[in-house]
Amino acid sequence: MHLIDSIKEKIDLVQLVSEYTKLKRSGARYKGLCPFHSEKTPSFVVNDQHFHCFGCGKSGDHFTLIQELNGVSFPEAKRILAKRAGVEISDREYERQDKVFYINEFVQGIWEKGDKSYWVSRGYTEETIKKFGLGWCDQVHWSEKTWYLLHDAGVYKDGKQLMFNRASIPLKNLTGRIVGFGARSLDGQPKYINTPETDIYKKSKYLYGLYESKHSIMKLRSVYVVEGYTDVISLHQRGVENVVASCGTAFTEDHCNLIKRYCNKVVFMFDGDSAGAQATLKAIKTAVACIVTGK
Repeated sequence: MHLIDSIKEKIDLVQLVSEYTKLKRSGARYKGLCPFHSEKTPSFVVNDQHFHCFGCGKSGDHFTLIQELNGVSFPEAKRILAKRAGVEISDREYERQDKVFYINEFVQGIWEKGDKSYWVSRGYTEETIKKFGLGWCDQVHWSEKTWYLLHDAGVYKDGKQLMFNRASIPLKNLTGRIVGFGARSLDGQPKYINTPETDIYKKSKYLYGLYESKHSIMKLRSVYVVEGYTDVISLHQRGVENVVASCGTAFTEDHCNLIKRYCNKVVFMFDGDSAGAQATLKAIKTAVACIVTGK
């Protein structure tokens, strides 16, 4: 059996779609509100191997669903679904990247159990802290097996732990895997230290909070772009969930292309000082070029 067919056979499409929208049986098919656009009357139907929306015209299979709703390429969708189906695939580059993901998840397992007092002092609830995986950068001990991986992941640099005794913020990709970390100092400088760029983390292509916000963005067909991690977290706690952050880097065409997969309305909410105003104007120009002209 072909690899693609084997993966599809092992994963129930109805169950997969149900993670994004509620479905009800309608004869031999299932029906629900479309996860790709906002609608009040269900026009989205699913059978064993295929879905189709009579409203927006979107249609496809397991792989299309993961590609469109998570904003990933076909090879990445294949890897995600293969892992879910328990099907092994041979891909050296993926295996190398997967080791970096593994080490980040290992580190998060330590840091999310750390001191939460800073986050509590900021007024964040237990639910918000858990939702965003907030924690504390404790010591990560290395072994012969993890030494090079810790450096590849950016946790260690030149033999020393890069982030230590700081409040930790895991950075998740569109499928929820951890690509890096942000770390905030309580009283020293620099205020923030971020994971250096790695095989799986490129800051010009990354928007913080998109994993947690993408379903709200799709539903509302709009997104707020703010400057920092805590802006996103605070807005989520107050019920505004269609929000992402560029995290200290200029808003790029790659950022815009990420957003275009989910909506076509962008509202920039940067700082009100002169630097923030300049950043807003530059971001608007980038967005106009990307959305209106399709660049």
